[in-house]
Amino acid sequence: MSALYSAMRIILTYPWYFILFALIIAIFFTAILYFRNTDKFPVTLQWLLSILRFFGTFLILLLLLNPLAKQFQKKLIKPLIIFAQDNSESIVSGNDSLSLRNSYHIFLKKIKQDIGNKANILSISFGTKVSVQDSFDFSEKTTNFNKLFRFIEQNYKNSNLAAVIVSSDGLMNRGRNPLYETYNIKVPVYFLANGDTSFHTDVAIDNVAYNRIVPVNNPYPIKIKVNASLANKQETILRIFDNKKEISKQKIKITGNLFYTTVPFTLKSTTKGIHTIRIVIDSIQGESNLNNNYTELKIDIIDTKQKILIIGNTPHPDIALIQNALKSNLNFNVTTITVGNVNPDSLINYNLIILHQLPSYNHSITGIIKKIKKLKLPVFCIIGTQTDITKLNNSQSFIQIDCKKNLWNNAKPILVKSFDEFILPDNFTDFLEIVPPLKTPFGNIKNLNDALIVLTQKLKNIETQKPLLELF
Repeated sequence: MSALYSAMRIILTYPWYFILFALIIAIFFTAILYFRNTDKFPVTLQWLLSILRFFGTFLILLLLLNPLAKQFQKKLIKPLIIFAQDNSESIVSGNDSLSLRNSYHIFLKKIKQDIGNKANILSISFGTKVSVQDSFDFSEKTTNFNKLFRFIEQNYKNSNLAAVIVSSDGLMNRGRNPLYETYNIKVPVYFLANGDTSFHTDVAIDNVAYNRIVPVNNPYPIKIKVNASLANKQETILRIFDNKKEISKQKIKITGNLFYTTVPFTLKSTTKGIHTIRIVIDSIQGESNLNNNYTELKIDIIDTKQKILIIGNTPHPDIALIQNALKSNLNFNVTTITVGNVNPDSLINYNLIILHQLPSYNHSITGIIKKIKKLKLPVFCIIGTQTDITKLNNSQSFIQIDCKKNLWNNAKPILVKSFDEFILPDNFTDFLEIVPPLKTPFGNIKNLNDALIVLTQKLKNIETQKPLLELF
């Protein structure tokens, strides 16, 4: 609901007393024309013509003062309050679960009725995923506050948001601590405790960090975060099963009633294919909730590595940085070479070619481009100040850049919100905000084929639609 108010003002580019001058001139001009000779027209007609002449002259003089009519519209919008409900199973895992299921929706409806006259209420469900909805079934397996606050920041950051109310039992098993995530929400955040919020003796698998794709016969790490409450001086065993066969275990000694630790494992598989890894932590004395004592994940064991060739115009620190980043993935075998040492016939041995600032003013790389097209190899092209834009335009049929030589922008990256071709890290948007700007051509960029834009350019704090990273 909103209310709209309108108002209009007349603004002059000259001082207001110029209107008096215009009024005097109009009267003087009219008097000279119509009252100098009173016998020329009948009295009635003379007065009528003089009035018309006066208003016509005055209007012309008034327009010469460049008046500006400004209309103001004031729209009063109710503040937006977001009510976010934890939709995980733990909310109804306590002894009062039946009462909570039956009465909680009535409680929420009453809250909305009480606040609804003063603000707009938006209900959001969060757990494994985040969605806008009014009903909750408390069926999701995980609680991720990180996704919730990222969703609010991306979709309601520039809205009339006044407050966020988060209803949860505080039990989270995915994402970062919500205390750190609320810093990006520039409005008050209130937490409403529900479910079983009391502490019980419990041990749980909090999170697992692992690689989803691993080369066969290569060791690969898994880091498991474990927490425990009210279990001081107890012991438990963390076990890992590969396709129902136990392959590793480690004893954990709990020290303190609020215990948190990360347990690293190094595993190895000799058979390729999809492996189901089940992680189980033994229950402890006095524990009643066993739903968080296990988790499963899928790991794809492959028997080949992807070969990547980075071709640089000249040695460059960015090339070393890209190489080190790719080498951190065990699935990639990365080779770097300068353009003068490339044998086009050797490109058949690679799965991906990265061209760094090529073609350049000194190297047209015609032979390399012909070989890439013949082999239909995927290419990642990085444009920089050494790139010859004219040669680049002539060497491919995907994109045309219209720019002047040696004119470049400093562009910050902006993630396209609709991009969902693959999953990006939860903190990827935060990462983009702290990276230094990139050099981009000053001019127009035209896509000749359908492109999937991943990042756009932010120039001098202005978000544009110019692509910074796109896929063809």
